[in-house]
Amino acid sequence: MAVIAGCSYDEFWNAEPELFWLYVNAYNIKHEAEIELWQQRADTAAWLQGYYVMQAVGACLTDSVQYPTKPESMLAPKSKQESVKEQQQSMETYFRKRSEEIDKMLNGTAPKVITGERRC
Repeated sequence: MAVIAGCSYDEFWNAEPELFWLYVNAYNIKHEAEIELWQQRADTAAWLQGYYVMQAVGACLTDSVQYPTKPESMLAPKSKQESVKEQQQSMETYFRKRSEEIDKMLNGTAPKVITGERRC
């Protein structure tokens, strides 16, 4: 345990016992930070994979959504607000078109006006 925590042989055997516990506490803090970083990276990777799946499914269902031609990290950086606003507009357009398609399938004709207020 002492070697894993970073305590040298000399410090372990010749120094005060409190020094050993300082090494152990520092090791635990470092280990918890590494776990948190790993979790953040895993969450980001899972979110990005979900984003690509969403784009792929959207591209299969309608022509208005295009699958990205480059990985997300290679696209031109945008401000967060612009990105969120574009995504909201894109999803609103998609859902309105999809609603029209479903109405056509069910009723045989598309409604002239899609009712409902814009909530954003």
